[in-house]
Amino acid sequence: EAGRDDHGGNFVKLELANGDFLYYMHLKEGSITVQSGQTDIPPDAAIAETGNSGTSTGPHLHVEIRDKDGNVKNPLPYFRRFAVKAESNSTNEPTDDEADAFCDKINQSKTL
Repeated sequence: EAGRDDHGGNFVKLELANGDFLYYMHLKEGSITVQSGQTDIPPDAAIAETGNSGTSTGPHLHVEIRDKDGNVKNPLPYFRRFAVKAESNSTNEPTDDEADAFCDKINQSKTL
């Protein structure tokens, strides 16, 4: 789904394989490149540009993960798995131990 609301401004809502939804909000006016109902979005596709729409004090990307009932979920499990896969150049899903070790390394280095 792609659209606009007063709080999140211009947004894209993507349904994830597990039934959760990934929201990108405050997107730049006119920059959304996907359509509501589109199912063939490649993982590396640029779907919009960062903006300052909606209730926002400056340009940024607001990302939320929500369940099917609209409840906000902790995004860390999604992001840490993505980061481990990106760092290792692996197509395999990392184990919880691998993801934890990666997060520990990041926390110890104080860099992102």
